[in-house]
Amino acid sequence: MRDLLSSFSPKLRFVEGEPAVLIGKTLVIADVHIGIEKELWRSGVLASGISEKAVERFKELLERTRPRKIIINGDLKHNIPVFTRREAERVREFVEVGETYGRVLVVKGNHDGDIEEIIDNVVGTVTREGEFYITHGHARTPYRPVITGHVHPAYPIDLHFKKEPVKVFLLNENVVVLPAFSPFIVGNDVTSPENWLGPIARREDHFHVFTLEGFYLGEVRRFKNGSP
Repeated sequence: MRDLLSSFSPKLRFVEGEPAVLIGKTLVIADVHIGIEKELWRSGVLASGISEKAVERFKELLERTRPRKIIINGDLKHNIPVFTRREAERVREFVEVGETYGRVLVVKGNHDGDIEEIIDNVVGTVTREGEFYITHGHARTPYRPVITGHVHPAYPIDLHFKKEPVKVFLLNENVVVLPAFSPFIVGNDVTSPENWLGPIARREDHFHVFTLEGFYLGEVRRFKNGSP
């Protein structure tokens, strides 16, 4: 992975074991989906504590990495078009936790249409950190190299005599796709190109796949023979 990262920048590194990257002292995560419990309850799934767990996990990540700046790359919140008071409180708490370490910027994702009603940290749909453009991935952008989310990438690996999905990073010469930070979301199986969600991922021909621990799992391609 180090050789592949060098095509981006020596300043970019993955946080081992976490769905996060560091650009120098700037921490980047995506797809927190605070408030997802409400959607689960509507589907008949009793779920509680997911957003609280995300906050606690964030605290642990900040303590480990001690960034000076934090960029949340889209979908900090989950429910659209209406959010609950509890969801708004958790969103503000998440941002305030980050602000104990440094400046927090929130890039808008497809679930963040009304997030300005909750916080003042929103910078629009794209921001730049060094040579990198950071955008959620649900909208087109001409910028490269780019760090995105939105796909919620996962990869099936053999565990205990069956295949189970695990969160992964996707990486090629132009794009890094972050795994979902949400502790509830494992993700979408990227061995199926139809799960490369959004216009940024879909315009790519291939990605290299890495676990959160940095193990290389191989390459996934849009076209199995390398051409349409």
